[in-house]
Amino acid sequence: MALLAVHNLIAIQILHADPGALSELQGNHVFDSTDESPSETPLVSVILLHKSVGEGKEARFRMRRNIPRGNLRVNLRLGGTAAPGIDFMVEGLDGPSLTDGAVHFVDGQMAAVVAVDVIDDIVAEGRESIVLTLAEGDGYELLLESAPAILLIPANHTAVTVTADY
Repeated sequence: MALLAVHNLIAIQILHADPGALSELQGNHVFDSTDESPSETPLVSVILLHKSVGEGKEARFRMRRNIPRGNLRVNLRLGGTAAPGIDFMVEGLDGPSLTDGAVHFVDGQMAAVVAVDVIDDIVAEGRESIVLTLAEGDGYELLLESAPAILLIPANHTAVTVTADY
C-alpha cells in the first residue's frame, strides 16, 4: 500500500488486495481530509486489471478520475520491453503513434479503458512487459504519477536447436 497526501487530499494505492476481499479494494482511492471545498481539478490514476497475460490474450488498463464533470483528454505513454505492433496491439488509444496517445472521458464518465491485445506468435521469447504511464496534460492532475501500471507477458515457446554430425 502506498500513501500520498497533497493539498488536504489523501491518496491510497492498494497494490494487492486480500484474495478474499472485494476486487474493488485494489487500485487508487482519493479522500478529502477537510470535506469542505474539494478541488475542482480532477485527479487521474491508472490501474491494471490483469497483472500478467499470455500471448493471444487481452489485458485492460483502467484510467479513473475522481470528478466526472466535463470532457477530458488524458495523455499516456506505453513502454516496456514488448514491441508495439509486433508483440501487442492497443485499442481505445487516440494518438500520433503506437506508444504516445490519450484516452477520452465524456461528461459523467468516471473510468476509461485501454485494451491491449497480446499477439500470439511462434517466436520463442523471454518474459516481456508493457508499461502504461500517465503523462501530464491540461485540465487534470496525476495521482501517484510515479507508479505506472506494468503488465507482464510470461516467456513462451521453447527454442529448439538441431545439430547434425556428418
